[in-house]
Amino acid sequence: MDGHRWGGWKQAVDPRGLHANVVAAANTATMRALATQVEWEGRAAETYKSSVPTQVDGLNAIKDLGIQMRNSMNDLANGIEAFWLMVRATLSALAIAVLAAILGAASVVGIPAALVVLVGAIGAAINAIFTAVGGVESLVNTVSAQQNAIVDKIKELGGRWASTDTGGMSEKSAWEVR
Repeated sequence: MDGHRWGGWKQAVDPRGLHANVVAAANTATMRALATQVEWEGRAAETYKSSVPTQVDGLNAIKDLGIQMRNSMNDLANGIEAFWLMVRATLSALAIAVLAAILGAASVVGIPAALVVLVGAIGAAINAIFTAVGGVESLVNTVSAQQNAIVDKIKELGGRWASTDTGGMSEKSAWEVR
């Protein structure tokens, strides 16, 4: 697989999550950057030249989609981390409350207070867990809507990618070397 031309795909992904070649193409694709040592004239050259700005716009749209996908996934990751932090904090507080109730129940006089502490802590823990789950559900719905919007943009982009008129480019008379 390493000999295959896509073998280095994973190594070429930059820290922002976009393929380095796509980013480079989107940042440098201008008519001046696409200049060659040989200049061409004719209908085919003009056809190709007229498609480049639209293709640059398409590359920029792909770059923007990549950034939008990265942001959506970061939102989801942050929400999941916040959920587990809330669960850990809730369980830690519950463990401390149970320990306090056990210590309070060491004497006969402290048993009623220990039961109140225990019931209150369990109620608070249940409430906190349901709140955390509700927050994650809300976040998943938001990220799902973001992903649907991204899919719609990708479909739209696929339908508007500029291509040259290859019929006019296939004739020898359409290309003239200067």
